[in-house]
Amino acid sequence: MEFEHAVSLGAWCQVDYQLRRHFKKRTMSCFESLVTPWPGLMEVLKDGPTELGVSVTENRYANAAECLKYGILLPHEFPKGPQEEVIFSRAAFINISDKLRHKHEKMLRTLSHCEGPVLFVRYGGNALPAGAWPYCNEPDPFDLRRVDELCTLLSRCFPMLNFRLLFAYEAETTKIMNEAVELDKRITIAPIDRRNDYSRWQGSDLLWDGLFTRETTKIVAYRGARRSAETKAPAPLPKSPEKAATQRVWRLPNFFRSER
Repeated sequence: MEFEHAVSLGAWCQVDYQLRRHFKKRTMSCFESLVTPWPGLMEVLKDGPTELGVSVTENRYANAAECLKYGILLPHEFPKGPQEEVIFSRAAFINISDKLRHKHEKMLRTLSHCEGPVLFVRYGGNALPAGAWPYCNEPDPFDLRRVDELCTLLSRCFPMLNFRLLFAYEAETTKIMNEAVELDKRITIAPIDRRNDYSRWQGSDLLWDGLFTRETTKIVAYRGARRSAETKAPAPLPKSPEKAATQRVWRLPNFFRSER
C-alpha cells in the first residue's frame, strides 16, 4: 500500500524536490517553494495565507524577499540583480499573493475529499533566522512538543483524514529539546546525519528514499484516542530576527513603497 498524497510543509524546497522525485502523486502546497520558519507555518495553517505576499521587504541576510506578516521568504518569486539584490517589479509582485492562496486552497480541497493515507513532510525545526540554504546552524533549540502541536492542528484542518507526519531535521545543525516526550502515534521523528555532506540543496536522494520507504511500511488506519497524559505547554515560539530600523516595504494592492 502507498500514500495517496504527499504534502510539503517546508521549511525548504528540498522537501518538494524529494517528493516530486519519489512519489507518483503529490499535492501542491503554498510552502513547497518558500522558506517557512515554524511560526509562519503554524499561523498559515491556522488562519490561511490571507496576507502571504501582500507586504514584502528585502531580507538581506537571505538575499530574498520576505513576507512581513509571517516572516516567510519568497526566494523564487522575484528576479535578482547583478549583486543578488531583489528586484521588486510590479509584474512579478502583482500575482504572488493570488498564486500562493490558490495553492493553499487547492491543497485544502484535495485533502478534504481524500481518504488517505497522506504523508505530510516537514524538514527543519525553527528555521530561524530564515535563510535560503538549509544547512545553517539554528541558534535556538527546537522543542519536539511543537511537532505534536502541528499534528493536532492538521487533525483540526482535516478531521476525517488518515495521515502520517514525518518530521526530519539536520542532526548537526538543529538542537532538540524534550527528545523523550511522548508524541502522537502518527508522528515519525527522523534526524538526518549527512556526515558533513552539505553540497546539494536538494539533499541526499539515498537518505530521503530511506525515510519515505520506512514511512510507506507504516501505513495503517489511525485508531484509538490520543494519549491521555497531559504535557506541559511548549515554550513561546521563537521570534524572528530583529529588523533594521528602516525597511523598504512593498504592499498590495497598489504596489507602493513605504519606509518603516
